Amino acid sequence: MFGKKKIWQKASGTVLARTIESVDSDGSMITYHYAVEVHPAGGAPFRTMLKDPRMLTDFLQPTVGKIVGVEFDAASGAARFDKADPQLSFKAWERAQQQAVRRSL
Repeated sequence: MFGKKKIWQKASGTVLARTIESVDSDGSMITYHYAVEVHPAGGAPFRTMLKDPRMLTDFLQPTVGKIVGVEFDAASGAARFDKADPQLSFKAWERAQQQAVRRSL
């Protein structure tokens, strides 16, 4: 009814640029659009625009130059960030920061 089900494949992606999509009323939350070069295993790289996931509860917004996990659907050309990638986990980043502080004591 709503079209074909997407078949998501894992790949890596390099963040080439990011622009602000929106800022909430008090300026505490910024969402971005990202220009990303996707590198499928065994396929030609392609460039696409990605957005922050709708649910940002455990998402660490990547910076320009960062290589992160992405998922893409070859049939439609759709792509998204791979939220299973620990590099995109705010909670994993926070744990690493806490461990670094403990190691320095």
